[in-house]
Amino acid sequence: MEVNYKILILAGGLGTRLKSVVSLPKCMAPIHDVPFLDYQLNYLITQGISEVFLSIGHQSEVIKKHYASQFKSLQINYIEEPEPLGTGGAIRLAFKKIGAQSLLVLNGDTMFPININDLATFHQSKNADCTIALKPLKNFERYGAVETNEEKRITAFHEKKLVSSGQINAGVYLLNGNVFMKHCAQEKFSIERDFFEAKVRELNFYGFSTDTYFIDIGIPEDYQKAQKELPEMFNEDVSAKPSMTNQNATFGGGENSVFAILKEWKVDKSWTLFLDRDGVINERIVDGYVKTVEEFIFNDGVLDTIKKLSEVFGRIVVVTNQQGIGKGLMTEEDLKKVHDYMLSEIEKAGGRIDNIYFAPRLASPTNELRKPNIGMAIQAQKDFPEINFSKSVMIGDSSSDIEFGKNAGMKTIFVGKENDLADEVIPSLS
Repeated sequence: MEVNYKILILAGGLGTRLKSVVSLPKCMAPIHDVPFLDYQLNYLITQGISEVFLSIGHQSEVIKKHYASQFKSLQINYIEEPEPLGTGGAIRLAFKKIGAQSLLVLNGDTMFPININDLATFHQSKNADCTIALKPLKNFERYGAVETNEEKRITAFHEKKLVSSGQINAGVYLLNGNVFMKHCAQEKFSIERDFFEAKVRELNFYGFSTDTYFIDIGIPEDYQKAQKELPEMFNEDVSAKPSMTNQNATFGGGENSVFAILKEWKVDKSWTLFLDRDGVINERIVDGYVKTVEEFIFNDGVLDTIKKLSEVFGRIVVVTNQQGIGKGLMTEEDLKKVHDYMLSEIEKAGGRIDNIYFAPRLASPTNELRKPNIGMAIQAQKDFPEINFSKSVMIGDSSSDIEFGKNAGMKTIFVGKENDLADEVIPSLS
């Protein structure tokens, strides 16, 4: 059985150590005018999360006014502490309010962008009462070290001292609700001291260790460090990134071309391109479907454009709704023949498509694959884990294409005359 969990971000911290440089709640501390919490929310979108709960307290009105109930494709819910309850008390209140089987808890002042599905799978495989994400570090004294055995079970939490090599608690926890509530009856407490340290020998705590990026903005020195590192990682402060001419990317076309837009966005090989098919790559059959190779006609100039785009993007994938299969007008084998032909011609022209994803079933609210739902984007990210939706571009010729891109947190380009939702509009891909 899969772990049924909700996402909780602890966003009620007072930020005492940051008061000298920031007067806002810690999670809202600006990174080049972008709230730190934005980075966390964007990361959750790339993980396929659609709903998040924010535990708020200190200056809660600032957070609620900024986000209201939505951030891009994320629904935002609030759990407000009546008074400071500590990290454990805030989580206990959240369990009571949400009624979830489990909670995946993130701290609002740290960024540790792990693969959430991998952590949940690990948690389930160990039948853990709690799984803590661990970050290997060298030469640290700001954090206490976490000790694990060969089975990854946590055996001890050590006090802060200078450590040459070890693992730290990176501020991401997957908690079993029944176990947590059974052992935590008090209203105010610290989860670190009064649950993790106090119950480590009694309960099954496991460490999910991964050496990915980690930053904690709780002190001014690391907050300043985040000003440089986070925008570079998530491509927010584009002025700080090297120009495309220094990254061997080839841009052509005039002011209204797709390449002019990509140059302005500072796109490089770390980015992914998502392309719709009908109407973008090939001629769309109005009120019909491309069922055979003979009916597949490339749009003018597209083969040369895809060749150039292959020099710009690290990954290029096609995402296409194909409910002609669901209607019985064609088979998946028919579609494969069309796609084999398309890929062959693109390859001959010097371009590439890394993979094709299609939604064959009829349109319905429960069809997660069909755009504007982001099921095909999630499939692509599973196949290519390096895909970062905040460093991805979706190009399509329908509103559902643009909504798909927006729902996943991508940049969007509409092919056609006008679209109010898209970031940019071009007359054609070429």
